[in-house]
Amino acid sequence: EVKPLTFSEKVPAKNDMTVIIGNAQGMGMHAASYAGVRDMGADWGHFNRAFSGNSGSPLLNTNGEILGIHYARGGDAGAVGGPNDHMIGFAVKGSTMLQEIKNILIKEALDDFKDQEVCGTF
Repeated sequence: EVKPLTFSEKVPAKNDMTVIIGNAQGMGMHAASYAGVRDMGADWGHFNRAFSGNSGSPLLNTNGEILGIHYARGGDAGAVGGPNDHMIGFAVKGSTMLQEIKNILIKEALDDFKDQEVCGTF
């Protein structure tokens, strides 16, 4: 039975293991895991090996819960061939996404309400 993923309600610890899953560069399904996640405000910084085309891939904790959605990778986070031979990746936090979705839905509902004709007497 396939079950939908859920968003994590827990804040990961600095050295928690995270996983990124996707189909980047036509390589087929690919998963990468690495210990290390950083709170960067609206985003998570992570150290999983991400490739071009991984944007939109879920960033998961080891319980299979969504922490965020990967959207970019940045500069080196360590020396090539060293223990930190990963580029830092960025994922929009699940909590940030959910709040933005709520904001959009509220704005659309208010816009629809404003567009309706008001009838009757007061």
